Amino acid sequence: MNYDVHCHIDKLSEKELSNAIISKFIICGVSLNLSSSKEVLKLKKLYPENIHAFLGTHPEVFDSYDDTEEVIELIKANCHIVSGVGEIGIPYFYLEGKGNEEIKKIKNKALIILEKYLSIAKECSLLVNLHVVGDDIELVLPILSKYNIETPLFHWYNGSLENLKKIIDYRGFISVSPDILYNKSYLEFIKEVPLDMLLLESDGPWEHNFERGVPNMILRVGEVLSSIHNLDLEAFLFKIAENSKRYLK
Repeated sequence: MNYDVHCHIDKLSEKELSNAIISKFIICGVSLNLSSSKEVLKLKKLYPENIHAFLGTHPEVFDSYDDTEEVIELIKANCHIVSGVGEIGIPYFYLEGKGNEEIKKIKNKALIILEKYLSIAKECSLLVNLHVVGDDIELVLPILSKYNIETPLFHWYNGSLENLKKIIDYRGFISVSPDILYNKSYLEFIKEVPLDMLLLESDGPWEHNFERGVPNMILRVGEVLSSIHNLDLEAFLFKIAENSKRYLK
């Protein structure tokens, strides 16, 4: 089995998802908003052995913030089949061009929403799939600690080595996206991440260098990383599968 621990499965085409299921992928399907969460749940019920459902509101999609309470109720009603909360976290990319006061206001609102999701994660013993960039790790780690969230996943994380050490100390996981195939600085950062905390993701259908992301792309990511860790591809993917099982408990 291969594991894609962060994929927007409701945005994949029927053929793309079917190909992943046929290839026996285990996929963590993350959500963007309320309607996305409902679709992820439907797909979980359709492919119960292959999909782990993560429900949440994406922090970069500001108009999804109003969905928070309804998504939390959806999680509570389906906690017996939901694996985790996600994609949740702190906005970063779409704050560009905004003033300092507006950025502070948006991030503060996002932190309140994040805490609500971490509270329900703790209450229902759910996993966490996070969208956190760079120094924002310093905003998130104290809340994770407050709710004693174990082994959170920091999807596509890239930051300083100092911040990486903080994630290592917290015993979090970092999932690697296909961006390492094209982004040299990201690849150099990932080289510093211990093998025991590495996971793989497609973030599909997000495009990587104009190529639509799908779960099978993680095999190419594995080829790059296996060489870095001096393992053949089969041995490397076996290790990643073991890491993925630890994350998914």
